[in-house]
Amino acid sequence: MPRKRTNGEGSIYPRKIKGTEYLIVEITTGIDDNGKRLKKTTSAKTRTEAVEKLKKLQADFANGLLVKTEKVSLHQWLIEFLLTFKQGKIKPTTYDGYIQLVNHYFEGSAIGQRQLQKLTTSDIQRYLKPLELSGKTETMRKLKLILNMALRKAVQIGLTPKNVADFVELPKSSKSKDVAILSTDEINRLITIAEQENSRILVAIKLALDTGLRRGEVLGLTWDDVDFENGKLQIRQNVVETSSKKIIQTPKTNDSIRTIQLLPETVELLSKLKVTSTSTYLFSQLKDNTPMSPRHFSKIYRRLCSKAGVSNSKYHSLRHTHATEMIEAGMDTKVVSERLGHTDYRTTFNIYVHPSEDFHKQELTKLQNKRNKTILY
Repeated sequence: MPRKRTNGEGSIYPRKIKGTEYLIVEITTGIDDNGKRLKKTTSAKTRTEAVEKLKKLQADFANGLLVKTEKVSLHQWLIEFLLTFKQGKIKPTTYDGYIQLVNHYFEGSAIGQRQLQKLTTSDIQRYLKPLELSGKTETMRKLKLILNMALRKAVQIGLTPKNVADFVELPKSSKSKDVAILSTDEINRLITIAEQENSRILVAIKLALDTGLRRGEVLGLTWDDVDFENGKLQIRQNVVETSSKKIIQTPKTNDSIRTIQLLPETVELLSKLKVTSTSTYLFSQLKDNTPMSPRHFSKIYRRLCSKAGVSNSKYHSLRHTHATEMIEAGMDTKVVSERLGHTDYRTTFNIYVHPSEDFHKQELTKLQNKRNKTILY
Protein backbone atom coordinates (compact mmCIF):
# COMPACT_ATOMS: atom_id res chain seq x y z
CA MET A 1 0.00 0.00 0.00
CA PRO A 2 1.40 3.47 -0.88
CA ARG A 3 2.79 5.37 2.07
CA LYS A 4 0.52 8.08 3.44
CA ARG A 5 2.39 11.33 3.33
CA THR A 6 2.67 13.73 6.22
CA ASN A 7 0.44 16.76 6.59
CA GLY A 8 1.24 19.40 3.99
CA GLU A 9 2.72 16.91 1.53
CA GLY A 10 -0.56 15.34 0.48
CA SER A 11 -1.31 11.64 0.23
CA ILE A 12 -1.83 8.84 -2.26
CA TYR A 13 -4.02 5.86 -1.37
CA PRO A 14 -5.94 3.11 -3.24
CA ARG A 15 -9.71 3.05 -3.65
CA LYS A 16 -12.07 0.90 -5.70
CA ILE A 17 -14.53 2.93 -7.80
CA LYS A 18 -17.31 0.99 -9.56
CA GLY A 19 -15.22 -2.15 -9.37
CA THR A 20 -12.05 -0.57 -10.75
CA GLU A 21 -8.95 0.08 -8.67
CA TYR A 22 -7.71 3.69 -8.66
CA LEU A 23 -5.13 5.68 -6.73
CA ILE A 24 -6.63 8.71 -5.01
CA VAL A 25 -4.39 11.79 -4.88
CA GLU A 26 -5.32 14.23 -2.11
CA ILE A 27 -3.92 17.47 -0.71
CA THR A 28 -5.13 19.68 2.11
CA THR A 29 -5.81 23.24 0.95
CA GLY A 30 -7.00 24.88 4.17
CA ILE A 31 -9.68 24.73 6.85
CA ASP A 32 -13.24 25.98 6.99
CA ASP A 33 -15.01 28.03 9.69
CA ASN A 34 -15.66 24.90 11.73
CA GLY A 35 -12.02 23.83 11.70
CA LYS A 36 -12.64 21.09 9.12
CA ARG A 37 -9.86 20.53 6.61
CA LEU A 38 -10.56 21.55 3.00
CA LYS A 39 -9.14 19.07 0.48
CA LYS A 40 -8.53 18.83 -3.24
CA THR A 41 -8.59 15.31 -4.71
CA THR A 42 -8.11 13.64 -8.06
CA SER A 43 -7.48 10.07 -9.23
CA ALA A 44 -4.90 8.14 -11.22
CA LYS A 45 -4.51 4.62 -12.57
CA THR A 46 -0.77 4.19 -12.03
CA ARG A 47 1.68 5.13 -9.30
CA THR A 48 3.71 7.26 -11.72
CA GLU A 49 0.61 9.18 -12.81
CA ALA A 50 -0.44 9.65 -9.18
CA VAL A 51 2.94 11.07 -8.19
CA GLU A 52 2.86 13.52 -11.13
CA LYS A 53 -0.65 14.66 -10.21
CA LEU A 54 0.37 15.13 -6.59
CA LYS A 55 3.30 17.30 -7.67
CA LYS A 56 0.91 19.36 -9.81
CA LEU A 57 -1.50 19.85 -6.90
CA GLN A 58 1.39 20.86 -4.63
CA ALA A 59 2.65 23.36 -7.20
CA ASP A 60 -0.83 24.83 -7.62
CA PHE A 61 -1.20 25.07 -3.86
CA ALA A 62 2.18 26.82 -3.52
CA ASN A 63 1.06 29.33 -6.16
CA GLY A 64 -2.20 29.99 -4.33
CA LEU A 65 -4.40 28.40 -6.99
CA LEU A 66 -6.17 25.94 -4.70
CA VAL A 67 -6.88 28.13 -1.67
CA LYS A 68 -10.28 29.58 -0.95
CA THR A 69 -9.42 32.87 0.69
CA GLU A 70 -12.78 34.39 1.49
CA LYS A 71 -13.49 32.32 4.59
CA VAL A 72 -10.03 31.85 6.12
CA SER A 73 -9.76 33.55 9.51
CA LEU A 74 -6.55 34.58 11.26
CA HIS A 75 -6.80 31.84 13.90
CA GLN A 76 -7.64 29.18 11.32
CA TRP A 77 -4.66 30.12 9.21
CA LEU A 78 -2.25 30.31 12.16
CA ILE A 79 -3.16 26.76 13.20
CA GLU A 80 -3.07 25.51 9.60
CA PHE A 81 0.31 27.19 9.04
CA LEU A 82 1.84 25.58 12.12
CA LEU A 83 0.40 22.15 11.29
CA THR A 84 1.41 22.25 7.64
CA PHE A 85 4.64 24.20 7.52
CA LYS A 86 6.20 23.97 10.98
CA GLN A 87 5.29 20.64 12.54
CA GLY A 88 8.31 18.34 12.35
CA LYS A 89 10.58 21.16 11.17
CA ILE A 90 11.10 22.91 14.50
CA LYS A 91 11.82 21.47 17.94
CA PRO A 92 8.70 19.88 19.54
CA THR A 93 8.86 22.23 22.52
CA THR A 94 8.96 25.27 20.23
CA TYR A 95 6.07 23.93 18.16
CA ASP A 96 4.04 23.12 21.28
CA GLY A 97 4.70 26.61 22.64
CA TYR A 98 3.56 28.24 19.38
CA ILE A 99 0.31 26.22 19.36
CA GLN A 100 -0.41 27.17 22.98
CA LEU A 101 0.23 30.88 22.32
CA VAL A 102 -1.94 30.91 19.20
CA ASN A 103 -4.85 29.17 20.91
CA HIS A 104 -4.58 31.29 24.06
CA TYR A 105 -4.45 34.66 22.33
CA PHE A 106 -6.39 34.15 19.10
CA GLU A 107 -8.91 31.33 19.52
CA GLY A 108 -12.36 32.84 20.09
CA SER A 109 -11.06 36.43 20.02
CA ALA A 110 -12.38 39.07 17.65
CA ILE A 111 -9.06 39.43 15.88
CA GLY A 112 -8.72 35.65 15.65
CA GLN A 113 -12.01 35.50 13.74
CA ARG A 114 -11.01 38.34 11.39
CA GLN A 115 -10.62 37.26 7.78
CA LEU A 116 -7.02 37.39 6.59
CA GLN A 117 -7.74 39.72 3.67
CA LYS A 118 -9.43 42.20 6.00
CA LEU A 119 -6.72 42.14 8.67
CA THR A 120 -4.75 45.38 9.12
CA THR A 121 -1.57 46.40 10.88
CA SER A 122 -3.64 48.57 13.22
CA ASP A 123 -5.75 45.56 14.20
CA ILE A 124 -2.66 43.69 15.35
CA GLN A 125 -1.02 46.72 16.96
CA ARG A 126 -4.14 47.50 19.03
CA TYR A 127 -4.53 43.87 20.05
CA LEU A 128 -0.92 43.56 21.23
CA LYS A 129 -0.80 46.94 22.99
CA PRO A 130 -2.19 45.68 26.34
CA LEU A 131 0.66 43.16 26.47
CA GLU A 132 3.16 45.99 26.17
CA LEU A 133 1.42 48.05 28.84
CA SER A 134 1.35 45.09 31.24
CA GLY A 135 5.04 44.42 30.73
CA LYS A 136 4.57 41.21 28.73
CA THR A 137 6.91 42.38 25.99
CA GLU A 138 8.47 38.94 25.50
CA THR A 139 5.04 37.42 24.78
CA MET A 140 4.37 40.32 22.42
CA ARG A 141 7.58 39.57 20.54
CA LYS A 142 6.77 35.86 20.25
CA LEU A 143 3.29 36.59 18.90
CA LYS A 144 4.67 38.98 16.31
CA LEU A 145 7.22 36.35 15.29
CA ILE A 146 4.47 33.76 14.74
CA LEU A 147 2.27 36.26 12.90
CA ASN A 148 5.16 37.30 10.68
CA MET A 149 6.00 33.73 9.69
CA ALA A 150 2.38 32.77 9.07
CA LEU A 151 1.41 35.89 7.11
CA ARG A 152 4.60 35.77 5.06
CA LYS A 153 3.64 32.27 3.96
CA ALA A 154 0.04 33.41 3.38
CA VAL A 155 1.34 36.03 0.95
CA GLN A 156 3.49 33.45 -0.84
CA ILE A 157 0.54 31.14 -1.51
CA GLY A 158 -1.92 33.91 -2.35
CA LEU A 159 -4.06 33.94 0.78
CA THR A 160 -3.55 37.64 1.38
CA PRO A 161 -1.93 40.46 -0.64
CA LYS A 162 0.58 41.59 1.99
CA ASN A 163 2.07 40.74 5.37
CA VAL A 164 0.48 43.34 7.65
CA ALA A 165 2.36 42.02 10.68
CA ASP A 166 5.58 43.23 9.10
CA PHE A 167 4.70 46.81 10.04
CA VAL A 168 3.76 46.16 13.67
CA GLU A 169 6.03 48.11 16.03
CA LEU A 170 7.53 46.49 19.10
CA PRO A 171 8.74 48.36 22.19
CA LYS A 172 12.43 49.21 22.24
CA SER A 173 14.60 46.42 23.54
CA SER A 174 15.47 46.85 27.16
CA LYS A 175 18.45 45.36 28.93
CA SER A 176 18.07 41.69 29.65
CA LYS A 177 16.38 40.80 32.89
CA ASP A 178 18.82 40.55 35.74
CA VAL A 179 18.68 37.05 37.13
CA ALA A 180 20.26 37.22 40.58
CA ILE A 181 23.21 35.04 41.40
CA LEU A 182 23.36 33.12 44.65
CA SER A 183 25.59 34.40 47.41
CA THR A 184 28.02 32.08 49.19
CA ASP A 185 25.72 32.07 52.20
CA GLU A 186 22.70 31.13 50.08
CA ILE A 187 24.63 28.33 48.38
CA ASN A 188 25.72 26.94 51.74
CA ARG A 189 22.17 27.05 53.11
CA LEU A 190 20.78 25.37 49.99
CA ILE A 191 23.39 22.59 50.04
CA THR A 192 22.89 22.07 53.80
CA ILE A 193 19.12 21.63 53.41
CA ALA A 194 19.59 19.29 50.44
CA GLU A 195 22.06 17.19 52.46
CA GLN A 196 19.79 17.08 55.51
CA GLU A 197 16.93 15.81 53.35
CA ASN A 198 19.22 13.47 51.44
CA SER A 199 17.69 15.03 48.34
CA ARG A 200 18.01 13.10 45.10
CA ILE A 201 18.93 16.33 43.29
CA LEU A 202 21.77 17.30 45.64
CA VAL A 203 24.44 16.14 43.19
CA ALA A 204 22.62 17.85 40.31
CA ILE A 205 22.71 21.17 42.19
CA LYS A 206 26.42 20.81 42.93
CA LEU A 207 27.08 19.79 39.32
CA ALA A 208 25.24 22.87 38.04
CA LEU A 209 27.29 25.12 40.32
CA ASP A 210 30.50 23.47 39.06
CA THR A 211 29.64 23.43 35.34
CA GLY A 212 26.88 25.95 34.58
CA LEU A 213 24.89 23.33 32.65
CA ARG A 214 21.31 24.12 31.70
CA ARG A 215 18.61 22.14 33.50
CA GLY A 216 17.78 19.99 30.47
CA GLU A 217 21.47 19.34 29.84
CA VAL A 218 21.97 18.08 33.39
CA LEU A 219 18.96 15.77 33.13
CA GLY A 220 20.09 14.45 29.75
CA LEU A 221 23.47 13.23 31.01
CA THR A 222 24.24 9.52 30.81
CA TRP A 223 27.20 7.68 32.32
CA ASP A 224 28.66 7.34 28.83
CA ASP A 225 29.03 11.13 28.84
CA VAL A 226 31.38 11.06 31.83
CA ASP A 227 35.08 10.51 31.16
CA PHE A 228 36.35 9.75 34.67
CA GLU A 229 39.91 9.06 33.55
CA ASN A 230 40.41 12.43 31.85
CA GLY A 231 37.98 14.42 34.00
CA LYS A 232 35.73 15.48 31.13
CA LEU A 233 31.98 15.71 30.55
CA GLN A 234 30.27 15.52 27.18
CA ILE A 235 27.02 17.45 26.65
CA ARG A 236 25.18 16.01 23.67
CA GLN A 237 21.47 15.90 24.53
CA ASN A 238 18.79 17.84 26.33
CA VAL A 239 15.63 16.78 28.18
CA VAL A 240 12.57 19.00 27.61
CA GLU A 241 8.83 18.73 28.14
CA THR A 242 5.92 19.62 25.92
CA SER A 243 2.38 19.87 27.24
CA SER A 244 1.93 16.14 26.76
CA LYS A 245 5.27 14.36 27.05
CA LYS A 246 8.97 14.36 27.92
CA ILE A 247 11.40 14.51 25.01
CA ILE A 248 15.13 13.88 24.63
CA GLN A 249 16.54 16.07 21.88
CA THR A 250 19.73 17.76 20.73
CA PRO A 251 20.89 20.77 22.80
CA LYS A 252 19.79 24.35 22.25
CA THR A 253 22.40 25.19 19.57
CA ASN A 254 25.29 23.46 17.80
CA ASP A 255 27.67 25.21 20.19
CA SER A 256 25.76 23.65 23.08
CA ILE A 257 27.07 20.25 21.97
CA ARG A 258 30.40 20.38 23.76
CA THR A 259 32.92 18.70 26.04
CA ILE A 260 33.99 20.49 29.22
CA GLN A 261 36.74 19.91 31.74
CA LEU A 262 35.65 19.04 35.27
CA LEU A 263 37.10 20.10 38.59
CA PRO A 264 38.71 17.21 40.53
CA GLU A 265 36.04 17.52 43.24
CA THR A 266 33.32 17.26 40.58
CA VAL A 267 34.84 14.05 39.24
CA GLU A 268 34.90 12.65 42.77
CA LEU A 269 31.29 13.72 43.29
CA LEU A 270 30.17 11.86 40.15
CA SER A 271 32.27 8.81 41.04
CA LYS A 272 30.37 8.44 44.32
CA LEU A 273 27.04 8.85 42.52
CA LYS A 274 28.00 6.17 39.98
CA VAL A 275 28.43 3.60 42.76
CA THR A 276 24.76 3.84 43.78
CA SER A 277 23.28 4.45 40.32
CA THR A 278 20.97 1.88 38.75
CA SER A 279 20.16 3.86 35.61
CA THR A 280 21.82 4.83 32.36
CA TYR A 281 21.07 8.43 33.30
CA LEU A 282 22.78 10.31 36.12
CA PHE A 283 19.44 11.71 37.31
CA SER A 284 16.45 9.50 36.57
CA GLN A 285 12.85 8.82 37.44
CA LEU A 286 12.69 6.23 40.22
CA LYS A 287 9.83 4.30 38.63
CA ASP A 288 11.31 3.60 35.19
CA ASN A 289 14.92 4.91 35.11
CA THR A 290 14.12 7.37 32.32
CA PRO A 291 15.51 10.92 32.64
CA MET A 292 13.99 12.93 35.46
CA SER A 293 11.18 15.23 34.39
CA PRO A 294 12.32 18.88 34.18
CA ARG A 295 9.11 20.01 35.86
CA HIS A 296 9.55 17.50 38.68
CA PHE A 297 13.17 18.57 39.12
CA SER A 298 12.15 22.24 39.38
CA LYS A 299 9.42 21.39 41.87
CA ILE A 300 11.96 19.71 44.17
CA TYR A 301 14.46 22.55 43.67
CA ARG A 302 11.91 25.27 44.53
CA ARG A 303 10.94 23.40 47.71
CA LEU A 304 14.58 23.18 48.79
CA CYS A 305 15.09 26.90 48.10
CA SER A 306 12.04 27.73 50.18
CA LYS A 307 13.30 25.68 53.13
CA ALA A 308 16.77 27.22 52.79
CA GLY A 309 15.38 30.75 52.70
CA VAL A 310 16.71 31.34 49.17
CA SER A 311 14.28 33.79 47.56
CA ASN A 312 15.51 33.31 44.00
CA SER A 313 14.27 29.79 43.29
CA LYS A 314 14.98 29.72 39.55
CA TYR A 315 17.34 26.92 38.55
CA HIS A 316 18.97 29.20 35.96
CA SER A 317 20.49 31.20 38.82
CA LEU A 318 22.91 28.31 39.33
CA ARG A 319 24.12 28.79 35.76
CA HIS A 320 24.45 32.55 36.29
CA THR A 321 26.35 31.94 39.51
CA HIS A 322 28.87 29.65 37.82
CA ALA A 323 29.37 32.08 34.92
CA THR A 324 29.97 34.98 37.28
CA GLU A 325 32.37 32.95 39.43
CA MET A 326 34.47 32.08 36.37
CA ILE A 327 34.72 35.73 35.31
CA GLU A 328 35.61 36.84 38.82
CA ALA A 329 38.31 34.15 38.91
CA GLY A 330 39.88 35.77 35.85
CA MET A 331 39.26 32.87 33.45
CA ASP A 332 39.75 33.45 29.73
CA THR A 333 36.68 34.90 28.01
CA LYS A 334 36.59 32.30 25.22
CA VAL A 335 36.95 29.42 27.68
CA VAL A 336 34.03 30.77 29.74
CA SER A 337 31.85 31.20 26.64
CA GLU A 338 32.62 27.74 25.25
CA ARG A 339 32.11 26.14 28.65
CA LEU A 340 28.60 27.62 28.80
CA GLY A 341 27.86 26.57 25.21
CA HIS A 342 27.42 30.07 23.81
CA THR A 343 27.73 30.90 20.13
CA ASP A 344 28.81 34.48 20.88
CA TYR A 345 30.97 35.43 23.85
CA ARG A 346 29.01 38.68 24.17
CA THR A 347 26.02 36.62 25.28
CA THR A 348 28.08 35.46 28.23
CA PHE A 349 28.75 38.99 29.42
CA ASN A 350 25.45 40.64 28.49
CA ILE A 351 23.21 38.03 30.06
CA TYR A 352 25.00 35.69 32.41
CA VAL A 353 27.68 37.68 34.19
CA HIS A 354 26.75 39.63 37.31
CA PRO A 355 29.80 40.75 39.34
CA SER A 356 29.16 40.57 43.05
CA GLU A 357 29.49 43.47 45.45
CA ASP A 358 32.61 41.88 46.98
CA PHE A 359 34.17 41.62 43.53
CA HIS A 360 33.43 45.29 42.83
CA LYS A 361 35.20 46.20 46.08
CA GLN A 362 38.10 43.94 45.22
CA GLU A 363 38.50 45.53 41.80
CA LEU A 364 38.33 49.01 43.28
CA THR A 365 41.42 48.25 45.36
CA LYS A 366 43.35 48.15 42.08
CA LEU A 367 42.54 51.82 41.56
CA GLN A 368 43.46 52.58 45.16
CA ASN A 369 46.80 50.76 44.84
CA LYS A 370 47.62 52.68 41.67
CA ARG A 371 46.94 55.99 43.38
CA ASN A 372 49.03 55.01 46.38
CA LYS A 373 51.98 54.52 44.02
CA THR A 374 51.44 57.84 42.29
CA ILE A 375 53.55 60.79 43.48
CA LEU A 376 51.42 63.88 43.72
CA TYR A 377 53.16 67.32 43.63
